[in-house]
Amino acid sequence: MATVNKSCVTDKVLLGLILAGWLVLRDDKLYKYHARKRKFLEVVATRHPVNHRYRYNVKVGKSQRTIQRNRLHWMIANRELIPAGVDVDHVDRDKQNDHPDNLRLRGIPDNRGDNWSVSAYAEVSSFFESLSGGF
Repeated sequence: MATVNKSCVTDKVLLGLILAGWLVLRDDKLYKYHARKRKFLEVVATRHPVNHRYRYNVKVGKSQRTIQRNRLHWMIANRELIPAGVDVDHVDRDKQNDHPDNLRLRGIPDNRGDNWSVSAYAEVSSFFESLSGGF
């Protein structure tokens, strides 16, 4: 069985494939150019078993990289790297809608803070207060 190195496909490598035209987005589907077959093949998105977000396994030679679908869609649409300390945010808060028009960059504290609703925060904080009172 061939081994697959998962650490070599960086964001810079993916951006290089995007700029070279080897990774393209058509009708919200990702296609990668296959040199031996001389045609584009669809890269199928899979769902994460826990958070249910879509992700791609992009293979380059014997290496591969798992990347969230929204991050790759943003990189393809804007043709640039995502800066460190920044998340790709969904404007309409729908995590399944990864259309480039619905994606924007936000700082990690701002983005992650918006994902907690006031009622969810109240539930979590009251749960921990009840635990601390019982010890």
